[in-house]
Amino acid sequence: MDAANEFIDSTPGMELMTRSSLHSMRNPSQVSIFLRETLTQEVDERNWSWTFLRRQFRVKGLEELYVHYQRRLQHAYFSVFLLLQIFCTTIQISLIASTTKADMVDLACYSALLVLCFPVLFLACTERLMPTRGSSPWRPLFISAAVLAVLLAADLGPVAYHFHGQHMHLRPLYGAHTVLAAYIFLPTPSSSVAVGLGLVATAAHVACLAVVTHDHQDQRFLAKIFGEALFLLAVNCLGMYFRLVSEVILRRTFLDRRACMESTYKLNYEKEQEEQLMLSILPRHIATQVKDDIRSIFQQLQTYRNTPLRKKPFNQLYVQKHENVSILYADVVEFAKLTVTLPVNKLVETLNELFGRFDEASEEHNVLRIKFLGDCYYCVAGVPTPNPQHAKSCVELGLDMIAIIREVREDRRLNIDMRIGIHSGNILSGLLGVCKWQFDVWSKDVIIANRMEQSGKPGMVHITEQTRRHLGDEYQYEPGHGEQKDPLLAKYNIRTHLICPPEKIVEMHQERAFIRQQHQSRRTSLLINKMHDQYKSGSLLVPRLSNSRSQMRRSTGGSDYVNGNSSPVRRRTVFMDSNLYVYQQMLKRTDKHMADAIDKMPLRKVDQWLRGEKIHPLLLKFENIKWEIPFFKQADPLFKFYLSCSLVILIFMIGLQVLAIPSTPFVSWIVYILGCAFLLVLAPSAWACYIYHHYRDPHNELDRTPPPENGVALALYLWAQKIAQSVPLRSFLYLAVTFVIAVCAFSNTVVSCEDGESNSNGTAKFAYTKIHGNCETPWHVTEACSMAILCAMVFLKTHFVLKLVTNLILLGVYAWFVWTANADLFSSGVGTNPGLDARWSHLMLVSFLAICVHFIDRQADYMNRLDFIWKRQLMAEQEEASTTRTVNKMLLRNILPNHVAEVYLDMNRPHDELFHEEYEYVAVMFASLAGYSLHDDEAGAEEDGLQDDGLGGLKLLNEIITDFDKLLFDNEFHRVEKIKVAGYTYMAACGLEPGRRDSAASHESSRSSSSQGSVQQNTDHTVVLAKFATRMMAVLKALNKDAFQTFNLRVGICHGRVMAGVVGEKKPLYDIWGDTVNMASRMDSTGIPGKIQVLEKTAKLLESQGVKCESRGMTFVKGKGEVQTYFVSVGEDLHLIPQEIVTRKRKFKLNESIDTDDSEFEETAL
Repeated sequence: MDAANEFIDSTPGMELMTRSSLHSMRNPSQVSIFLRETLTQEVDERNWSWTFLRRQFRVKGLEELYVHYQRRLQHAYFSVFLLLQIFCTTIQISLIASTTKADMVDLACYSALLVLCFPVLFLACTERLMPTRGSSPWRPLFISAAVLAVLLAADLGPVAYHFHGQHMHLRPLYGAHTVLAAYIFLPTPSSSVAVGLGLVATAAHVACLAVVTHDHQDQRFLAKIFGEALFLLAVNCLGMYFRLVSEVILRRTFLDRRACMESTYKLNYEKEQEEQLMLSILPRHIATQVKDDIRSIFQQLQTYRNTPLRKKPFNQLYVQKHENVSILYADVVEFAKLTVTLPVNKLVETLNELFGRFDEASEEHNVLRIKFLGDCYYCVAGVPTPNPQHAKSCVELGLDMIAIIREVREDRRLNIDMRIGIHSGNILSGLLGVCKWQFDVWSKDVIIANRMEQSGKPGMVHITEQTRRHLGDEYQYEPGHGEQKDPLLAKYNIRTHLICPPEKIVEMHQERAFIRQQHQSRRTSLLINKMHDQYKSGSLLVPRLSNSRSQMRRSTGGSDYVNGNSSPVRRRTVFMDSNLYVYQQMLKRTDKHMADAIDKMPLRKVDQWLRGEKIHPLLLKFENIKWEIPFFKQADPLFKFYLSCSLVILIFMIGLQVLAIPSTPFVSWIVYILGCAFLLVLAPSAWACYIYHHYRDPHNELDRTPPPENGVALALYLWAQKIAQSVPLRSFLYLAVTFVIAVCAFSNTVVSCEDGESNSNGTAKFAYTKIHGNCETPWHVTEACSMAILCAMVFLKTHFVLKLVTNLILLGVYAWFVWTANADLFSSGVGTNPGLDARWSHLMLVSFLAICVHFIDRQADYMNRLDFIWKRQLMAEQEEASTTRTVNKMLLRNILPNHVAEVYLDMNRPHDELFHEEYEYVAVMFASLAGYSLHDDEAGAEEDGLQDDGLGGLKLLNEIITDFDKLLFDNEFHRVEKIKVAGYTYMAACGLEPGRRDSAASHESSRSSSSQGSVQQNTDHTVVLAKFATRMMAVLKALNKDAFQTFNLRVGICHGRVMAGVVGEKKPLYDIWGDTVNMASRMDSTGIPGKIQVLEKTAKLLESQGVKCESRGMTFVKGKGEVQTYFVSVGEDLHLIPQEIVTRKRKFKLNESIDTDDSEFEETAL
């Protein structure tokens, strides 16, 4: 025995099933690709294009929802701006008040501004200033314009007042601050409005500088004004850049959130859909227990991977005992003829019609359908919930079934009837084995109920005396004489009775069935209208899906008659069709759920500080410290924009240098040239990946663009990817760029002025009124340093602490120049307030901009962290839903064939299509366990009870079935499909190929390909199934040795044409029918323990493949008469005995016999 077989034999059944299911499922984890991309370093830069995102919003109709999202963010930024303004104004008032020549006009103006900020801040924090919904679109514009006007008045008013009254040359302080507010902080409704307000602020400040600040007599007056305008224009560009890049991030985040939410809803829907399908096959109490065990094993396997789990002495037994129940067996009389006279689609349609209506009636009477075996339908009342009226429920169901089959018989002109038997007692219910589970019941009382059906009469309900005791005299009875027809009933002296429904009762039940169908059809229409109204009103939410689905399931069950027409229509398997409607409505409501999620986001400062969502409000770090590293490692596809904007900043600084100093020193030019060269090399290289993608796939038609083949292009491509994905590299580049721009900004401060006089310390001494030649104005240095400070704002997704540290260093170096290195230069310049040292004015401008940048960085980082937390939570929800769905899918694959389960889980499947297949060549096997007895009575003992309540016998049977099932995991038998276990009989087939659902097409294609290749394939199926039977015998022999038993297998195999399909409206069951199935069953029932019995045609087929067969002689088969049968030769080692060489003549006869044998047999009852 090889290693694979040893692993299969030594692994517990549930673990083996779980491992096999996980291996067969290509992608068990269904976590959204958006989460995987945003939480890892993998990213597609094409999805971060501004035009692409805008187009996506237009196509999906999300612009209005995005405006709502943007409005809430604007509230947050506006609150930050008001806090910043309060802080800066307080500092300025304090400095002015500390001087000996404090001007009361300035104090009054700034104090008024300070007081005005507080009520506006309150309205902004409570989101009352600008409601996110229902407000006029003009309100944001009006508020932005009003705030800008107040800022300009507070900043320019005192400067103009002092110039007009005292002819003092002063500078406005908040020029750059006001321009940034127009683009970033104010709730401007659009970018064009922001540009307009920014240009208005720029024009107002330039006008003030030209009229009030600078001397008109200065020969370089125009150059200085143009320099001031260039600086403010650079701030405008930075503000517009921040707005556009922020919009890209917001739109990408918005789409990701919405897609994640939609993916979560879809995953939950699929999970509920699979669970509904599973619960339609297994009772909830059994399904829950099995799911818990599978989940436990699945999680252990996810943790320990290939390490075998601890082996238990016995396989898990999912069986429960139930007392005081009634068992109903119903058999369709003359069913065998249907499989001969009807094509596969009509057969499946008829069975689905019949059994579907039986399912409706059983649900109405609170009776649990167990399953059906061919034409046998059996169910139990009182399981899983006790039912005191269990006997009456079964009798009423039996009468309804008689009425239903009479109606179907008349509508479809079929010669069929019902034979029903009912008995009351105790049962054991549950599952056996580990493959293709089917809920079943076992007990002596179950066997008695089966015998009651066999000994009953068509069109009547056959009940035992035990059942009659529960009924009383409610019905009219007549003697059933069942003990005279069945030896088991006679053995236990069971008196039987027949309930013959009078014509009035039959008519009543038929009328009730008809009225029920009409009411259900009407309820379907009303329910759909109700769900539509709920959708429109917003009350149809995800938590109510299960209730709506159950209502729809009950309502759509019996809609055979449409709009009162009495003509029958084809019944559909609609046990999950309502889910499709709910799913479609759910997707349409994703936008509303997204809006609700936006409303709940903790964006207000009150929420951030008092109700922080797992984020420290001051340090801005996660409460879960383990999240910090994944947060840092997120990719940044926008870094190329940061580098490009840094280059633009450096160009503006060069322009400012040219305008401020007529003859720039050589050293300064060297510094600027080296800085430009560095950024001119770095910035384009960061765009290599984007440019290549756009070149290879300009219309975004490819899922993944292959990397370039050219060596240089590949190197640039990988470098650009590395920049976007590597956090250390991006941090290093940020520091390098900041250093280059800072050096350029401070380069002019170390150059001496030609007209300056040296003081005693050798330091150049400056007089503002005497600056000529190579000297620069102190405000030029301040503006250059301001641009270096603002450069940190360019790197939006760089960690705010790193940017804070670099800006503090820049601010410290600048303060050193102002107060120590060039104190005379900065103190001699123009100030912002009377009596205030000009150096304080310089420091206030740069410091306020640094604080402004820090506030912006904190808000951006807080938003990024909120988004990260939201995605982590959503990922955890999706992981949980994915695990549940994986468990459900594994369980479904262990109940229905894989291709059948996929059909009913397909959301795009046709609603009116029944699943059916027809195969020309399939091998079918029935293997009965001879010598096994669950009950003492069957073994001939005199006692009436069960052995240990039957649990001991079931535990042994479960071990046997589980060992048989484990053979199915062997690669040699991957084509073998377990159909069911009926009692102690194991049914399997080989050759059931998925996807052949059109019986006519399948039939024609099979006929057209009925060549040697088809025969060879059929032969392989039969040989594989024969080998499978011998392996089952070997497994049973080993178990006999361990358990000290003497069980034997009695096997029957037949091959030929088979019909397959799913029957049952609310409880789908996959089954196969046909003469091949019936003859395989007869080969088993007429066989001998320890032997494999086959028909002559199957024996010839096996012999052609070298398998020896021995003639048994003529054997009587019910419905066929005397039939020549064979035994497949099996050696003492339980392997097939090889046959000697087969002649060509025999092969020729084999081909001829295969085409004729199928038509020789008539269908017999299973």
